[in-house]
Amino acid sequence: MSSSTYVYLDINECKIPARLVYEARKNVYFSLASKNFILRFPTRMSPFKRAEFLEQGKAWVAKVIDENPGLLSRFSEKTYVNGQSLRCFDRDYTISLSTPDHRHFQVNLVSGLIKIPAEREGLDKVSGEIVSKTLQKLFARVYRPIIFLKGMELASKAGLPGDFDLSLRYMTTKWGSCSKTKGKLSINTRLILAPEKVLDAVILHELCHLVHANHSHQFWSLLEKVDPDYKIHTKWLKTNGPLLKL
Repeated sequence: MSSSTYVYLDINECKIPARLVYEARKNVYFSLASKNFILRFPTRMSPFKRAEFLEQGKAWVAKVIDENPGLLSRFSEKTYVNGQSLRCFDRDYTISLSTPDHRHFQVNLVSGLIKIPAEREGLDKVSGEIVSKTLQKLFARVYRPIIFLKGMELASKAGLPGDFDLSLRYMTTKWGSCSKTKGKLSINTRLILAPEKVLDAVILHELCHLVHANHSHQFWSLLEKVDPDYKIHTKWLKTNGPLLKL
C-alpha cells in the first residue's frame, strides 16, 4: 500500500514543488514530472533513514536544477507587472492593471494593452493561477484563427496536406501533437511567445505527421526537406522553452 504527500522544497531560495511517495520498494527513486519532482521512498524505514533519504532527494533536485536553470521558471509563479512588455511573435503587448471589478474577473486585449484587473487599487503587479489561466484562454481564442491561417500557408508552400483542423492548447510537456486519422493539430499556446521561425518549425513538424504518423526515417527526411533548420529550432526550444509562460 502506498501513500503520497505534496511539499515544497527550499532550493536556491526558491520553493520547488515535490511529491513524496512512500511505497513497497527497496530503493529510493527520484524523477522529474511536468509540474513537480517525484521522490519515491520505501515504506518500511526508520525516521532517521527517512530523513536521510529526504536529504538525498533534496540534493538530487538541487543538482538537476543547477544543471537546468530554466526549470526554476517552469515552477515559479508568473507575475504580471504594470507597464511590463509581453512579446508575441507578431507584436508587443503592454500589461495594464485596471480598477478591480469584484463582480467577475475578466482580462481584455485593447489596442495593444492587456488589461488585467488588480485585486485592489494601487497594486503594481498581480499573479496567481486564475490570472494565468484566463490569459491562456484569451490568447488561445485570439490567436487560434491566426495560427490556423499560418498553418494553411505553411502547408501550401511545403506541399503538405492542407485539410486539417487546428487548436491551441496550453501544454506543459509537448509543443504540439497531431492526430493523422482525425486530421487535427494541437499547437501549444506558449509558442506565440516564441520567435516566429520556431513557431513555424513546430507547425511544420505536426503537418509532417499528417503524412507520416510516427518518427520514422521517412518522417525526418520529410521534415528536413520542408524545414532544413529544424534542429536549430529544436535546440532553441530546449534552451528557452521553460521561459515561455503566460
